[in-house]
Amino acid sequence: MQRLTIILIILTVFLGCTNQSEKRTDSVTEHDSISKMDTITDTISESKVDTFSVPTKQFVEIVAFLDSSNFVPDTVRIKEVGYYWQRIKTNTVFKINSIPFFKMDTMTNPVFDYLNRKANDNYKYSERTTNYWEREISKQIINNRIFHRVESITGLFFRDKNIPDVKNGELWTDGFIEEWKFESIDDAIKAEETLKNKNLYWLIYFNSIAFVNRKDNYLYTYYSRSCWASRKLNKVFKEIIEKQNNE
Repeated sequence: MQRLTIILIILTVFLGCTNQSEKRTDSVTEHDSISKMDTITDTISESKVDTFSVPTKQFVEIVAFLDSSNFVPDTVRIKEVGYYWQRIKTNTVFKINSIPFFKMDTMTNPVFDYLNRKANDNYKYSERTTNYWEREISKQIINNRIFHRVESITGLFFRDKNIPDVKNGELWTDGFIEEWKFESIDDAIKAEETLKNKNLYWLIYFNSIAFVNRKDNYLYTYYSRSCWASRKLNKVFKEIIEKQNNE
C-alpha cells in the first residue's frame, strides 16, 4: 500500500511538471505570436506610409526661405480661409521635418477645378467671347491630358509669422505653394507652357498675382487669395524662383 502511494505521488508530480511545461510552452508560443503580429502590423503600417507625395529637398528649402521672410506653415489658420480650405479640406496632411504638407487631390486642385468647370460649361457662347475661348481651350487641355500626367502634387499653406492686429486694420498675408511631380521633364515643360501661354494662369487665379516655375521634372505654382497679399508676396515669390533658376 505504501509502495502504491509513493508511485501515485511520483505520477502526480510528473504530470504536474508536464502540465506546467506545456503551459510555459503555450505561453511562449502565444508571446511569440503576439511579437510576430506586432512586427507584421508595423510592417503593414510602414508600407502604408505614403511616400508618393514626399516633397523634394528643394521644397523643404523653400519653406526655410519663407521662414527667413517671416512666414510659417499653418494647418489651423487655413481652415478659416475658404479660398484654400474648400479645395483641400479632404486632403491628407503629413509632416516632413515637422513641416506640415498637404497631399493634394489633383481633381480638387485649382487648375483642374478651373479646367473641369469651363470644359463642362453648357452655356452657349459666341466665338468672339472670352468665355467661349476658355471653354474650348479647357476641353483641348483635358483631351490632351497634359496635366493628367502629373504623378503627385504636394501643397503648402503659409501665413504671417507675426499675427496681425486685425482690430486695428491689419490684414493677414497668406499664400499657397504646390510642387507638381511629373514623370519626365518633357511633361513638366508642356504643363508649364500650357499655363503660361495665352495667360491661362492669370485666368485661373484672376484675383491674385500668381507665378509658375519649373525645375527639372517638377512644376511649382505660387499664388495667394487676394491682390493685397500678392503685393506683399510678389517679391518673396520672385526671389524663390530666382534662387531655383540659379541652382
